Amino acid sequence: MVMWERPAGPAGGNGGCVGGVMDDGRHEPKYNDRMGIGRKDRTVIVHMDGTGMPQAWRGRERPTMVTVRRATVDDIDALVPLRLALLREAGEAAVGGEVADATRTYLRDTLPTGEFVAWVAEAEGRVVSTSGMVLFHRPPSWTNASGREAYVMNMYTEPAWRGQGLATALLGEIIAFVRATDARRIWLHATPAGRPVYEKAGFVAHHGEMELTW
Repeated sequence: MVMWERPAGPAGGNGGCVGGVMDDGRHEPKYNDRMGIGRKDRTVIVHMDGTGMPQAWRGRERPTMVTVRRATVDDIDALVPLRLALLREAGEAAVGGEVADATRTYLRDTLPTGEFVAWVAEAEGRVVSTSGMVLFHRPPSWTNASGREAYVMNMYTEPAWRGQGLATALLGEIIAFVRATDARRIWLHATPAGRPVYEKAGFVAHHGEMELTW
C-alpha cells in the first residue's frame, strides 16, 4: 500500500488530510489527528509506531509514504529527467542534451512566475511522479465567460510507481488549483494508458481531447 501526504493548511489546501490507495485501486480510509496524524512545519506526519499507528494498519505491512506538493525551482534537476522519460515513451527516441537544456531553461523561467505550475510526488527521498499545467486565455464564450482555461501536460510516473494512485493524487491537485481560479475548463491529450485516470476524475472525450468543465 502507498499512502500520500500533502502540506497542511493554506499551502496544501486540505487542512492536513491524508489519503491512500491500495495496490488494487481501492481507497484506504482517511484518518484524522485522533488516529495518529500529527503536524510539523506545515507537513502532515503519520506516526506508524506504537500507539501512534492507526488501528487499521496494525498487523499489516507498513505503507510507503508519498508526499505530494507544489514543485519549485529546487526540483528542476528531478523534473528534467522525468520530462525526457515522458518524451521517450511518447516516441521521441532522439531526445538528448539539447532538449534537456531547453527544458531546464523553461522550468527555471516559468516555475517562479506561475506561467507553468507543477506538482510532484516524493517517495523514499526522491521525486517519482509529476504533473503540470498552464493557464491561458481564449476569447470568452457562452460556456466560459472568463475565457481562461487550463491545459494539463507533463503527467508522468516512473514505471515502478505506476498503478498506486500517484497520478490520481497529482491530478487532484491540478483540479483543486484550477477550480480556485476563474477558469471553467481543463483539457489535455491523454495516452491510452492514462485515459482511465482522467475518466475517473470526470474528464470526457471531446474532439480528440479530454476535458473537464463546470
